[in-house]
Parts: sequence; structure tokens; C-alpha cells
Amino acid sequence: MIFRNVIQIERARQAPPTAAHLAYRPAHARETAIAVGLFGLLPFVAMLLLVLGTTHGNLTYTLDDPYIHLALARNLWHGHYGINASEPSAPSSSILWPFLLAPFATLGAAFEYVPLAINAVCLFATVAVIHRMFAGMPATPRYTITALLTLSLNLVGLVFTGMEHSLQVLLTAVAIL
Repeated sequence: MIFRNVIQIERARQAPPTAAHLAYRPAHARETAIAVGLFGLLPFVAMLLLVLGTTHGNLTYTLDDPYIHLALARNLWHGHYGINASEPSAPSSSILWPFLLAPFATLGAAFEYVPLAINAVCLFATVAVIHRMFAGMPATPRYTITALLTLSLNLVGLVFTGMEHSLQVLLTAVAIL
């Protein structure tokens, strides 16, 4: 009985999409774009403007760790693992994040914005994935759940930490989906 149900589920997954399924896709993509705009882009831009206005145009992360990661990534790009050129060390609280940042070390002053940009992209993708998780629900509850999860997980605030956590949340959401 269970085996037969598994086979039926697998056949349904492999079935070609129906006309109704194909017609639903553009509407779903539009709804996801609206959700990303409302719950990702709009709050991100508002918070970025507040941060830049408060700091007189200087981006400041909420933690000091991003600056350690940026310094380490710069040194990694130049072939040294550590903060000081004379001594190798493991100053980072994250193993992979500085390696992800290292290729952008040649950007000069714009390098400081790389963690923000990566985290913003992860925020937008996470909101889209969350919205997609509830695709079978009517629009109002789906938007409500997307908004509540974005707010309760502090996804927008997480972007401004400059750490790898926005990427981790995105990967977790994709794994759940």
C-alpha cells in the first residue's frame, strides 16, 4: 500500500505539466516579485537610507566581525591567511565567508559593500523561497506568512550584520523547500 502510494507520487512528479500548471506560473512569478519587493527590497532600501543618513553616508555594519572578514579576505587575495602579514592566524569566526569575499578584494573602497550586496541578494532570494513554500495557499495568507516570517526572523536586519548568516538562512530555506 505505502509502496504503491510512493510510486503514484513519483509518477505525478514526472508527469508533464498541464495547461493549468503552465498558466499559473506567470501569476506566481508576479506574486513572488511583489512579495520580494514589499518584504525584501522596500525594507532593505529604507534601512539602508536610514543607516547612511545616520552615519553621514558611511556604511557601518552592526558588528565588528565583517571588518575582520574583509581584512582577512584582502590578505587571502594576496596569498596570506591572517590579519598581519608577518604571522599566519585564523582570526575569522567563519571558515568559508572570507574565501567568498576574497575575489572582490580588488574593488578598492567598494569592497566594503560586498557583504552588504551578497546579503541583500540572499535576502531577496530568501523572501522568494519563503513565498514559494506556501504556493498552495490563497494570496492573503501567503503574503501574511511571508511578511511575518521575514519580520520574525529579522531577515532585513541580518543583512546589515555583514556576516554570512543571510546566506545560511537562504540555504536552509532552500533545503526546506
